[in-house]
Amino acid sequence: MNHKLHRFWYLVKHELFNYAISPTTYIAGIIYFLALASNFYFARSFFLLGSGSTDVRYFFLFIPYISIVFIPVLTMNFGGSGEEFIKQIPHSNFSIICARWLSASIIFFIWTLFSLFIPLSVIFFGDISLARLFCGFLCIMFFSFASIAFGQFVAHLTKNNVTTFIVTAISLAVINSIHLLPLKIHVPNFLLKIFNFCSFAWHFDAASKGIIDTRDYFFYGIVTVFLLIQVLWIDEKRAHSSHSVSARKVHYKHFIVSVSLFLSVFLINSQLFYKRIDVTSQKQFSLAPLTKELIQSLDEKLTITYYVSNNLRNLYPQVRDVQDLLGECASFSDSVSVEVITPENEDLQQQLKDVGLISQKIQTTDKNETSVSEVFSGVVFEYGTKKQIIPFVLSTTTFEYEIDSALQYFVSGIGRSVYIFCGGKDSLQEGYPYVQSWLSESGFTSLELTAELLTDTQKIDLRSPLLILGNSEITKDVAASIERFVMAGGKVFFAVSTILADRTTWNVSPIVANPLIEMLDYWGFSIKTALVEDQSNFRITMEAQDSNATQYIDYPFWIISQQANVSDSSPITNYFGGLELYWPSPMELFSTEILDIEPIVKSSTKSRIQIPSIQNDKDVNFETDPFAQSSGNSTNLDDGSFVQSTLVAAAKGSVKGWIATNQSKDTRIIVCSNQYFPSDMIEYTNSGYNLDFLTNCLLWLSGEDELLRVKAKGNVNTSLYKITDIDKMSQAETILIVCLFIYILFVVGGIALSVFIMRRNKKRFYCEK
Repeated sequence: MNHKLHRFWYLVKHELFNYAISPTTYIAGIIYFLALASNFYFARSFFLLGSGSTDVRYFFLFIPYISIVFIPVLTMNFGGSGEEFIKQIPHSNFSIICARWLSASIIFFIWTLFSLFIPLSVIFFGDISLARLFCGFLCIMFFSFASIAFGQFVAHLTKNNVTTFIVTAISLAVINSIHLLPLKIHVPNFLLKIFNFCSFAWHFDAASKGIIDTRDYFFYGIVTVFLLIQVLWIDEKRAHSSHSVSARKVHYKHFIVSVSLFLSVFLINSQLFYKRIDVTSQKQFSLAPLTKELIQSLDEKLTITYYVSNNLRNLYPQVRDVQDLLGECASFSDSVSVEVITPENEDLQQQLKDVGLISQKIQTTDKNETSVSEVFSGVVFEYGTKKQIIPFVLSTTTFEYEIDSALQYFVSGIGRSVYIFCGGKDSLQEGYPYVQSWLSESGFTSLELTAELLTDTQKIDLRSPLLILGNSEITKDVAASIERFVMAGGKVFFAVSTILADRTTWNVSPIVANPLIEMLDYWGFSIKTALVEDQSNFRITMEAQDSNATQYIDYPFWIISQQANVSDSSPITNYFGGLELYWPSPMELFSTEILDIEPIVKSSTKSRIQIPSIQNDKDVNFETDPFAQSSGNSTNLDDGSFVQSTLVAAAKGSVKGWIATNQSKDTRIIVCSNQYFPSDMIEYTNSGYNLDFLTNCLLWLSGEDELLRVKAKGNVNTSLYKITDIDKMSQAETILIVCLFIYILFVVGGIALSVFIMRRNKKRFYCEK
C-alpha cells in the first residue's frame, strides 16, 4: 500500500514539475492574479471614498469567470504531450488520471492562495469577514475540483491542446453563466431549476455569505468523481477497442456507477438531506436567542405561509436563505409550521394584495420578447385570530428582525406606537411626508399630537416614545409639557435645531431664545448657534450662474456620516446604514451623576465650525451659498482649525427639572442637532437610511435593545472607515499598487528559484549516480 502511494506521489510530483518549468503556467497565473486585483480594486471603485467596499464576496464571485481562461490552460495538455512517458510508469490508468487532476488542483490552490493577498490587503482600509474568506476559499477549491475534472474530460475527448482549450473555455463560460440565461430568453420553469442546479457559479452563493451548505459541496464533489470516472471510461474504451465481452462488461459497470453517482447528486441536493452551517461571527443566518425565546413563549400554533413566485425563486438565490430561515423556525419547535406557496393564478395574487402583500416588477423574457412580470415574496403569520405580514422580503438582512417583531406582537398582544409632535414651521404632512409611512412599515403605529393633547400627560401612554420634529414654534408652555412627560418617565427623541434654513434661497438664520433649546442645555445637551462644515459631504447638482451648464458642488453643510464616526458600543448604531444631516449644529455634552450622555454620531475629523456673521449691525446670518462654498469664499469659520463635533447623542438615567423642582424617573433621551434629517430633503439626496436610523432610535427608546441586536446581525460593516481622507486614500492606492507588483515578482521569483534549485540538485544526484 505504501509503495503504491509512493508511486502515486511520484506521478503527482512529475506533473507539478512540468507545470513549474512551463512559462505558460506563470503567464496564466499572473493574468489570473492581475484580473482578480483589477476587478476588486478598480472595476468596483475601491479607492473612491464612499464607494469602496471590503466585502470579500466581490473577490470570490469573480473567480469562476476568470477561471474560464485559467483552468483550460491547466488542463489542455492532459490528453496530449507527455502521455506516453507517464504511462510507462507501472500504475493504473485511474491513478494517472487522479494524479493529473490533483496536480492541476494544487497549482490552482497555490495561485488562489497567493491571490488572497488581495482581500487581506483591505484590513488596512476596513474590516473583513474571516468567515466569508474561509468559506469562499473552501468553496472555490471545490469549484476548481469540478472544473478541472471537466477540463480533463474534454482533453481526453479531443486529444488536441488548442481544441481542448477552446472547448473547455466555452463550456465553462456556459456552465458558470447558465443560471443567467432566463434573463435573456424564455425558459420553462422545469428548465430553470435544471439550469440553476447545473450552474457552478449558482452553487457558490451560500459560501460567499459565510455558510457551509452541504448541498453545494456534495454537488461539486460528486460532479468531480463523475467526470473522473468518465475520463477513465474513455481511456478504457480506447484501450479495449476489440469490444470483447469482458471489455463491454467493464464499460457497462463504469456506466452504471457513473449514472448512479449522477443521480445521487439530485438526491443529496434535494431538500431532504442537507446541512447548513453558519460560520459568520454574528451568526447572521442562524436563529438568535431572542427568536428562540419568543418561539418557546407561543401558546398556540403559529402558521407561517411564504408566498414566492417561481420567477423570483429561480433567478435570485437569496430566496433560498429566506426559505431556510423559516424552515429553521419550524424545526426548532413543533408549534411552528411553514408552508411555501407559489402564487401563479391571478385570483390568489389579488387576494395577497388585498391582505397587504406587495408585488414587485422584474424583467423577464417570454417567447423571445422582453417583458416585465409581477412577482411576490411575502410572508403571512397567523396565530389564532391575530395576523401579521411581511409585505416583501428578498434577503435575510433584516428578515429575522421582522419575524421577531411579529412574534413579539403575538406573545405580548401589544403593538409598538410612537407619538409625533411637530414644533417647527413645517407640518408632518408637508415637511415630513415619509415619516409615518416608514414607521408603519417598521411596525410602529404613529399618532400626531397637538399642543393641547401634549399638555394632558394623563392621556398619553408613557410606554410609547415621543418624537419632536422641529422647535422654532415651541413656546415655554409646550416645553413645560414635554418636561412633564419626561419627568413621568417618558422617552423622547428631539430632532431640533438652533437655525432655520430657507431651502429655496439657501439662506440660514439663527433661532433666537428658544425655550426647548434652553431646556436641553440645562439637561446637558448644549446645542451651539453655529453650523458644522464637513469634508465628508453630499455633492449637489446646481445650474452654473454664468451659463446653462451643470455644476457639481461638494456642499459642506450636508454632512454624510461615516461608519468610523459613529459609536461602536451603542445598540442604536450596531445596525447603521448611513445618516445624512442638513445644516447641523455642533453640540457639547455634559453628563451628570444621574444622567449618562453618550455621543453616537459625530462629524468627521475634517470638519470645522462656522459661526454667524453680523451684517448691518443687526442681521445675523451664515454663509451657506453653495457657489460661495465652491469658490472658497466662506470666512465665518470659528478659528479655521479642524474640530470633530457631536451631532447625535443618547442619554439614560434621570434629569433634574428645568421648571419643575423634582427629579425625573428613569428615562431615555436622544437629541439630534438637526431638525431636517427626516424631512422631505431625503428625497433629493436619496437617503432613505435616515428614516431607518430614526427607527433604530425609537426602538432603543422603547427598550428594544435585544431586537436591535437581532437587526444588527445582518449589518456587516464593509466601509473603508479606516481611511477617510482623500489625500491619504490616494497615497494608500499608490503604495498598494506598488506592493502588488513587488508581491508578484516575489512569488514568481520564489517559485522559479525553487524550481532552479530542484533541477540543479536533481542533475547533481544523477551525476553522482
